[in-house]
Amino acid sequence: MAQKRKSPPADVETVTITMSRKTAEAVKQACEEYLRLRMGQFEDFTNEVCCWDYVEQMEKECHTTEERKKFHRDHEQDFYKCMRLRDRMRAGLRALWAQNVPTASIQFTLKEAYRAESVWMAIRYALAWHDFPEGGMWNDFFSPLNRSDQPMPKVELKEKDGTE
Repeated sequence: MAQKRKSPPADVETVTITMSRKTAEAVKQACEEYLRLRMGQFEDFTNEVCCWDYVEQMEKECHTTEERKKFHRDHEQDFYKCMRLRDRMRAGLRALWAQNVPTASIQFTLKEAYRAESVWMAIRYALAWHDFPEGGMWNDFFSPLNRSDQPMPKVELKEKDGTE
């Protein structure tokens, strides 16, 4: 018989996770999608799930802008099918959201979402500066704004040869 715990577990101050870049990119995307879904923003999500096959096929077959233009011309009906599915899914999700999600305070509904947002932005910021050390003009290079009730996550990138 399992022994019962007599006291609660100790509070953990920090958690360190080591992961590959591909996994970090997946975590970054998952955190962003979680935040956006909690806010009722379905646009990016529906773009991705309704157009996966089309985009995957295009990326396999096309390496240049001209090849992409030709692919789009040759598969125009597939593209329009993706757009119809996407638009129908967006409308359905918006309707379900409006009918079923009660109005609640932002502090309650977005508490965990803002924590996920800080992870998304910390990873995005670190990868942007690693990949383009000269900087850039898009949002990835702006210092992350922490709207969470927790400290901003710290992201360290280590290159394959072991240097930071």
